[in-house]
Amino acid sequence: MRVRVIGVGSAFGDDAVGLVVAELLARCSLPEQITVARCERPMPDLLDALDEVEGIVLVDATRSGAPIGSVRHLRAEEVTRAKATSSHGFGVASALLLAKTLGCSTARVEWIGIEAGPRRWGDPLSAAVEDALPEAAALALKLAGEIAGLDGRS
Repeated sequence: MRVRVIGVGSAFGDDAVGLVVAELLARCSLPEQITVARCERPMPDLLDALDEVEGIVLVDATRSGAPIGSVRHLRAEEVTRAKATSSHGFGVASALLLAKTLGCSTARVEWIGIEAGPRRWGDPLSAAVEDALPEAAALALKLAGEIAGLDGRS
């Protein structure tokens, strides 16, 4: 099964965490079933990233009130029901719903959220979010491997 890890983000401080995780994973030697993409605009970039894969793992900044740097794992149906989960708010959830409506959604979608601090254009990642990068990247690879059936399950 083909799986894509998609880092979602922008240049707004901690909001870039999904993009940074994608950059880290893109530098790794990954199984051929797993690819990595960056998505700076949920519509239409996220829809394009869903093409030609059976599963995706989204990595994005969140603003839920949890401690900054917290890493959360949700299934897609939880993301589409949640309010103010993604720092991109309506964009990610609506892209997933539109993909499902259009019949181009993937068989399985997993979502990893890293709690972000204040949004400031051009700021580097906060220390707490920077510290969460290894955990988020490892979780993304684990989930992608599970979806791809690389651990004996699918």
